[in-house]
Amino acid sequence: MAITMATYSLHSIDQAAFDAFVANPTDDQLELMATEFNACHSPAADWTVDSVVQNLARNVWYEGLDEWQMGGWESGMSSLLERPEFDLRAHGYHCSVSDMFIELASLAYTDRGVDAIVRRFWPYRFFDICVRTRVGRDPKLDRLGYYGPSHALLTNAQVGQLLDEVSQYPQLLDELAKGSPSFVAHWRRDIEMTLNEEAVPALTEIHNGKRMWYSMFDH
Repeated sequence: MAITMATYSLHSIDQAAFDAFVANPTDDQLELMATEFNACHSPAADWTVDSVVQNLARNVWYEGLDEWQMGGWESGMSSLLERPEFDLRAHGYHCSVSDMFIELASLAYTDRGVDAIVRRFWPYRFFDICVRTRVGRDPKLDRLGYYGPSHALLTNAQVGQLLDEVSQYPQLLDELAKGSPSFVAHWRRDIEMTLNEEAVPALTEIHNGKRMWYSMFDH
């Protein structure tokens, strides 16, 4: 039985276009980000294009934003990356990667004491730091249904590193099985199928194409 409860999609974008946006966004890109931000934010929102420029210049885009502001930025990014200059593409038939293999690999690398890409993946933002915002902390969030940043943006180099990490997956599962043999045995077949049939071929295609992985998380 395939794992389908929660997945990361296998999409990619043009890295040169993304880098150009971060370094020197166009007026219409900034206007779109500001408009989407204000539409998703609380009624008092008043972000301008200058606000977007200031946030782009920060090392961590979501740090210091409240939950509503995170939602606004997320909405802006999602709309932005659908623009033609980013050349959004889907890879593979199912276009999904189980979150369970991300979770187990993260545990294994944590036990190794290795700072792996996969350890910063839920939810992985552009670049390193993650914020875990859960529905239920605030009644407003229950109505909003917002879980925090729900996409990953990995540079081409980071996709290459992730592929190296994933190539060690049999050993990682064996290490975890020493402490939780039945749990690992329960997931091993589905994870290996997901890796071999979906994740590795698509990530290899993305990496060889010098593209970024734009991975939207489906709860």
